[in-house]
Amino acid sequence: MPPIPHNLERTNLPQAQNSTSLVLEDDFPFAVHALLDFVSKRNYTGAFLAARAQIPHHLSALEFHIHAYIISTKYSVAALREFAADSFTTGMEWLLNAGVEALPQQVEGFMRAAVFLWKGTEDGDEMRELVLGWVVEGWKLVSLWPLFRGFFLAEGWFWEAVRRKAAERGLELVERE
Repeated sequence: MPPIPHNLERTNLPQAQNSTSLVLEDDFPFAVHALLDFVSKRNYTGAFLAARAQIPHHLSALEFHIHAYIISTKYSVAALREFAADSFTTGMEWLLNAGVEALPQQVEGFMRAAVFLWKGTEDGDEMRELVLGWVVEGWKLVSLWPLFRGFFLAEGWFWEAVRRKAAERGLELVERE
């Protein structure tokens, strides 16, 4: 069996003795698959297709990219982190360009991705700041998405983060009725 690449080592993982397995029980299984696919193939298309085959209506591409981003951050795999961030950025730009024509499931996928991002990263994370910037920049649009507005009411922590980012840019956001 080939050795584990040095960029996957973590000092706080339990040391296995006389074992060829690595236990990643706290990680999203499809993110682990994405990590392994990326290390061997430099992409994670196979992992995404496998995930969509098993949970087709409950996993958006944006969510998958965020899960890959989170695991790459956790295990310090810079190339995967960059790939996942670029993939998420492309998907997010597409969603914002779709405007009010964005499908509800696409908006919902973004909202779930945002929740996973906040749960899986630390304050000040680059991707968090990027997402907040998109929401502030596209406020006139995203505030029209009914699901998004509901999200703000249900997730006060996200609304406060968006308001903070807007204030940093000298803007004041107002909730629409």
